[in-house]
Amino acid sequence: MNVLCSRRGLLLVLKASVTRSAGCVHGFTSRKTVQKCRGASFRAFSSTPTVSGGVSKVPGAGAKDSWSDETLQLDPGGGVSEVSQGDVLQVVSDAAHTGQDLASLGLGALYTPVGLAQILLDSLHASTGLPWWGTVAIATVVMRILLFPLSVKFAKNATKMAKIQPELAEIMKKVQHYTKIGATELVQKEQMKVADLYKAHNCSPLTMMALPFMQLPFFMSFFVGLRKMALAPVEEMKSGGMLWFGDLTIPDPTYSLPVIACGLFVMNIQLGGEVGETNAMEKKVRRILTAASVLFIPITISFPTAVFMYWIPNTMLVSVQMLLLRRPSVRTALGIPLIERNRDKPS
Repeated sequence: MNVLCSRRGLLLVLKASVTRSAGCVHGFTSRKTVQKCRGASFRAFSSTPTVSGGVSKVPGAGAKDSWSDETLQLDPGGGVSEVSQGDVLQVVSDAAHTGQDLASLGLGALYTPVGLAQILLDSLHASTGLPWWGTVAIATVVMRILLFPLSVKFAKNATKMAKIQPELAEIMKKVQHYTKIGATELVQKEQMKVADLYKAHNCSPLTMMALPFMQLPFFMSFFVGLRKMALAPVEEMKSGGMLWFGDLTIPDPTYSLPVIACGLFVMNIQLGGEVGETNAMEKKVRRILTAASVLFIPITISFPTAVFMYWIPNTMLVSVQMLLLRRPSVRTALGIPLIERNRDKPS
């Protein structure tokens, strides 16, 4: 056997092996604890005969009754190591509590979107072994892929809405005129034309508003979730960064990350969405948002750098997505109508 132990020691190892399933699945587990859990589980259930020189007898172990109750002889791969019962008990304790780490920090509530985001991030970190900045980046890419169908649907609707803008503008002029002269019946008639126009082109202004708002909860859940994890803090985040932001639990001392994040946000505004600007109102909104984005910098400089590990990659991916969805070949492949430029512009 790879394990020479007393009955008492064997029970302890078995206990560690069973408890491992509770400790190594959940929570931000240190590599040391995971290795101990895996080692205890492997050796407890091993039935491989020991090769010559693989096991060292405990001094004075002439019979099974004289085996030591204080030391387990383990053979991980030809070498001999001694693990005291205190070490085994520590493994049991670590394994039993790793799944409670998020809860002990007031994080990972299953009944909230923020808590679910924290559990997903923590599980991804534990399963991949990546540093926290890499874990968050991977999670961001996965989230953008999952949300891509919504972006495609939004682009289809936005293109159709842009196509009927000239007709809508003419109808709205009539509605305003009939409203001024009190012609209620004519106003209702023109409003019916608007509804028929939306139906004929299978588009809706509500969809234009609904789809972006459907993505907002995902962004906020990860944003708030990471902020709370950094402020708790999750200890591994203190060394989970890179370059000049090695500690993800504190604000960026150089202010570089807030400036980069706000700059990317402005770039997305300037791009004007998947179909560009469709009317004068959107141009005004773009100017307002661009001016307001300057206020983001003093607000965000106090944020822990962990949130920018999500914010910056997410904004970059949105920019790439918008540029891709403007390419005719991509739009054709995804079934999105092509963008019509300079349509019915007054001279």
